[in-house]
Amino acid sequence: MQALEEGVFFGKTTNTQNLHGLTVTDTIYTHERVDWHYHKNAYFTFIIAGNLYEENKKDRNHCSAGSLLFHNSQDPHYNLKPPGFTRGIHLEIENNWYVRQAMDNPLSEGSFLVQNPAVKLEFYRMFREMQLVDDLFPQAIEEITLNIIWKLSATKTYPIPYGPNKS
Repeated sequence: MQALEEGVFFGKTTNTQNLHGLTVTDTIYTHERVDWHYHKNAYFTFIIAGNLYEENKKDRNHCSAGSLLFHNSQDPHYNLKPPGFTRGIHLEIENNWYVRQAMDNPLSEGSFLVQNPAVKLEFYRMFREMQLVDDLFPQAIEEITLNIIWKLSATKTYPIPYGPNKS
């Protein structure tokens, strides 16, 4: 099984920004099938356009535009992409980022589908910031990430068992 390092996703990466423990990657999915693999860091995948199926050891989930998934580090899964254009952004969070924030990692276990629209809105903000990348980009991404963590923690909308949007 392949282990993917920080900022590495299958497809054509159009933009990667590394920000002291946070990595944001914009990827166009080009592979019809990606075999079992896992990522070094915990991360979110937000589907901007198209469709993707992700399967872990428990469930298979159909992700269309606007779907948001969280994968813990070293959580094995594989992907299937139906025909057509599919694009997503990824937010990777290294464990040391939480240490620098002087906070516990509230997302330390499992994989789940995020349904909270306020959290998804933060990913739309992140996508917009990826189009602008200016001097304030690092601070904007840090603020967005803190908002994501806070909103998930405050509303306790996680973990939703991976797979409620099954097809």
